[in-house]
Amino acid sequence: MDTALLCGFTPERSSQVVSLLRFMKIFPRTIGDADYDRTVGELLAVGGNVPGGTCEVDREEVLILNMPERRIRDLLQRFRRHGIRRPELICMVTPTNRDWTVYELEKQLKMEREAFRNGGIAHEEKET
Repeated sequence: MDTALLCGFTPERSSQVVSLLRFMKIFPRTIGDADYDRTVGELLAVGGNVPGGTCEVDREEVLILNMPERRIRDLLQRFRRHGIRRPELICMVTPTNRDWTVYELEKQLKMEREAFRNGGIAHEEKET
């Protein structure tokens, strides 16, 4: 099942994004402050909304998508078509980030965004 984890969304923004996700038959799960220390994989394994799914801390919106790339492209197009502002940080679940906590993932995404904005690379190549 295609799933989306929503982190750091206000109730109003969450409502907009959840409506679009449900329209596309993507299962939304809202993540709260208490869940930022859990791994992405753990949160994907929980059925329904994760308990404590609200954020009191002022956070950037993070949308974590567990679905094929073509569905992600379609979702991004629909944000535009429906006049819904895209979340600030969007990523796809990977074998690597599945084991990261939401906090670590958010930190990594911010670092990558800054690197791209500054014309650099987000990660140094590892020597083998």
